[in-house]
Order: sequence, then structure tokens, then C-alpha cells
Amino acid sequence: MPHNLAQLAFQSYFSLSIIVITYRYSKRMIKKVLPDIGKMLSDFIDKNKIAQSWWSRAQDVNYKTVTRYLKSPTMKLETLYEICQILEYNFIREIADTLPDDMPPTKPIDLAEKVAELEKRNAELTLQVATLEKALSLVGGK
Repeated sequence: MPHNLAQLAFQSYFSLSIIVITYRYSKRMIKKVLPDIGKMLSDFIDKNKIAQSWWSRAQDVNYKTVTRYLKSPTMKLETLYEICQILEYNFIREIADTLPDDMPPTKPIDLAEKVAELEKRNAELTLQVATLEKALSLVGGK
């Protein structure tokens, strides 16, 4: 029996090790897939011949801040949004386009539910119109 217990403990440890290694590996793989925002910005300003000095003045930040943006692989969304407006290019959409197509931005709409809701609203409005027409004819008839 101790032999089986030791074997079970080894198998459990071995299985746990595989799970941890797989988790660590997948975590590293996810990080490698993330787009490098600094490189995207750098490529964009190189391609479009945008001077860092112009950018820093337009955004009202120090020249070194723009240099830091270009070297940073990640960035706060607020900062990236401001950069999109300054450079007149949607980097956020470019990043979103790297995501799989099967990731919709919102939950799908249940069309049958939506149709039933609209039909109910239509019936309510039709009743209101009929009531108003009747009231109008009564007022106009006096």
C-alpha cells in the first residue's frame, strides 16, 4: 500500500508540474502575441515622416516623453487615445484588428426577443394614437 501511495503522490506531483509548466508557457506565449505599441508608433511616424519635435509640441509634452512612448511596448489607453487624436490615426482599431474574429465587441442580440419587444411597443403606440384621435374628434365635435 505505501508503494501505491508513493506512486499516487508522484503522479499527482508530476501532473501538477505539467500544469504549472503549461500555464507558464501559455502565459509567455500570450505576452509574445501582444502588439508592441511603441513599435507601432515608431513605424507610423517613420512611414509618415512625422517629427518627434512636432508631436511633442502638438501634444504639449516633453520631447523625452515622446521618445519614451516610442520605446514602451505598453501604454495606458488614455495616453494612446490622446496620441490617436494628435497623429490622426486609430491605433486602437489597429490593435483591435489583431484580435480573433470570433471575439465580438458586444453580446449578440436575440432577434426574436427584439422583434417581440418592438411589436409590443408598436401595439402600445397604436393604442395611444387611436386614443388621441378619439379625444381629438370629441374636442373638435363640441
